[in-house]
Amino acid sequence: MKFSPTTHLRFFASLPFFLGLVGCTAMQNPPFTPAVEVSPEISYLWPTDEKVPESKEAPSPEATKEKTPIGVNNGIIAVVNEKVITLKEFDAEFFRALQNQSFRLKEDELYYELIGNMIDQILLLDLAYSKEIEISPEEVEGEIESMAKRHPQGWDGLRRDLEKQKSSIEMMKERVKESLMLKTLRRELFGGLIRPSPKDVQKSYQERINEFESPEKRDISLLTIFESDYKNDKKLIKRASDKIKTQLSENDFSKVLNQMSGDGKGDGGHKGYITSSDLAEPISKVAFQLENKTWSGPHTMPGVTFFVKCNNIQEKVIKPLDEVQDNVKNTLINKIQFQKITKAIAEIKASSYIRKLSHIDYINYRKSLTQ
Repeated sequence: MKFSPTTHLRFFASLPFFLGLVGCTAMQNPPFTPAVEVSPEISYLWPTDEKVPESKEAPSPEATKEKTPIGVNNGIIAVVNEKVITLKEFDAEFFRALQNQSFRLKEDELYYELIGNMIDQILLLDLAYSKEIEISPEEVEGEIESMAKRHPQGWDGLRRDLEKQKSSIEMMKERVKESLMLKTLRRELFGGLIRPSPKDVQKSYQERINEFESPEKRDISLLTIFESDYKNDKKLIKRASDKIKTQLSENDFSKVLNQMSGDGKGDGGHKGYITSSDLAEPISKVAFQLENKTWSGPHTMPGVTFFVKCNNIQEKVIKPLDEVQDNVKNTLINKIQFQKITKAIAEIKASSYIRKLSHIDYINYRKSLTQ
């Protein structure tokens, strides 16, 4: 299974390590929306009427890696060094991800991304604990208080969500504490100032030049005749069109437009400056092929005969680097930071013991729940 770098970054961004509890400042421009909500506290920010499905209880997490069998029947989905990811907790995260992902993934793809992110989180937490990162109870309380304020239903809504997820404030405190530890770890490991070189900024700008292009705009006037007003009689419609064409050859387009609108036999108007996507395709195609200050017609589309005039043209404009420099730099910083994090996790994994359930076994298990 292959994912584009942008897609993978959006998945990875769901780790609290990368975003922290309230988000990473460097991600502000442009924003990346997590496709899968892995971060435990994130799911509490929105109310849900769904309940986490029941799944089998898992053996004690104290089991050692050598003695821990992986499988649905054992209730264990993965072993990471001396820790386990239970089927119950993975089911809960998988259920949330199915509800919250911003673009749809197949279940096997979702499994790969979700289990990978959960494993990364365990490894990074181990690193945070090994560095003896401490979070005070006051910091945890402050974050939970902030989350309750952000919840649409306040504290009551937050408690209801926790009940539906078979959780509690005390359990939430532990998860928030760990998220703050990961945020601190991120700051300690990658808190150094990242300064992309002018050469890299220029290169990135050229690679993304289409993003900074303002499309051509035209000042358009449109006159339309509804064929139903003439009982769809082709002779009457042609007669009306010929009359308009004669009037347009003798008068200003706007004058004829005002006259036609006034007698109830026409419609349209001055559309102002618009892009080609702002009009129906048959009209847009004609309007954006006209020379400046010229008109054309009659043209037909289902149920309508139309005349169109281009009053003025604003050529497409590419924003200079000076105007979008912050955007380009922030994107590069995100990319560099992501590369550093990816490298750090790869180094941790190289010296870690990791086993996980195959996606086929997990998908078969999910299918069995609906049978």
